[in-house]
Amino acid sequence: MFFMALCAHAQNDALFEQANNAYNEGNYDNAIHDYLAILDKGQHSASLYYNLGNSYYKLNKIAPSIYYYEKALLLTPNDTEIINNLA
Repeated sequence: MFFMALCAHAQNDALFEQANNAYNEGNYDNAIHDYLAILDKGQHSASLYYNLGNSYYKLNKIAPSIYYYEKALLLTPNDTEIINNLA
């Protein structure tokens, strides 16, 4: 059972890296798709929500960007980057 969890985590890490690469290349829709796929697998983290917020912001989709920034802030309430993005 531990091995299966480890494999799932490794797959999510690879998908997270793929999403980050898409974001860095300006492929924000692809990045969002990959980040959401990670969420669908039950993985949650402040960095995942923060990156989703940034991706939506780059597409000028302000409402979902705020939503994901706020979710990130719930997990890391003192993160100044998240706070600044919400300001």
